[in-house]
Amino acid sequence: MELPGGRLLINRAELRRAMLDVEGYKGMSGTLTCVPNGDCAQAARISVYRAPAWPQVRPGARPVFSRSFTLAEVTASG
Repeated sequence: MELPGGRLLINRAELRRAMLDVEGYKGMSGTLTCVPNGDCAQAARISVYRAPAWPQVRPGARPVFSRSFTLAEVTASG
């Protein structure tokens, strides 16, 4: 709902219901399917870069460390 001054009021329960309906959505980071605890990313990559070799500044920059975790791996570790 739009409020005076252009502010938005978003019903949290409706937003949560809508997120739980996300399945197979082709997003920027890959295909998204949300699970009941609210997570939608199926995997995440953690990378460490040596300054100033950031990928945004130097395309093709290689990380000094990189590891990918799936949502199942992270939630299973408790």
